[in-house]
Amino acid sequence: WGVMAKVSFVVFGAATHVWYNISASCHDETIEGTSIPFCRRTMFALVVGFTGTGVGSIMLAIRVFNLIAAESPTYHRIQGIFTLLLLVMFILAVALVTGIGGPGQSVGDLYYSTWLGFCVALGISAKCYEAFVQSEQKLHRDEQQQQKGNGEKNMDWSQDRHHHIGDVEYREFYDA
Repeated sequence: WGVMAKVSFVVFGAATHVWYNISASCHDETIEGTSIPFCRRTMFALVVGFTGTGVGSIMLAIRVFNLIAAESPTYHRIQGIFTLLLLVMFILAVALVTGIGGPGQSVGDLYYSTWLGFCVALGISAKCYEAFVQSEQKLHRDEQQQQKGNGEKNMDWSQDRHHHIGDVEYREFYDA
């Protein structure tokens, strides 16, 4: 999350530089007919940079100061929502900001930081999905342990099966 905050800050700074240079012409619709979309794309880059910096900083503060336990469902929900938001924003930013006619069209800080922000958002999304899958597996294992604990009285001993792994023998029992 710290990397997301840093990269988004660079997006914000680069977009601010572009905005500072073009803001006077954004109100004049007669400039080549493309100034309005260019200005809107620059404003979108500012929003993406500001949002990414804010969200990254908030999530970093939550983790550093342990405001919400990292294993809690609430943390995973918050992280999932923020991750989805940033992923969608950076997908759009890559298309609108670095595409033809966008403020990050030419190679520079805005171009690289937008693409890097997309890659970081993709990485965070992958980690978030991995954590979600692991928590679901843990929940499933816990439910099975609870069912085994409650169902030991109803075991069908006729279906007792022996398994050998190396020199170790173990048994499986199936619920009746």
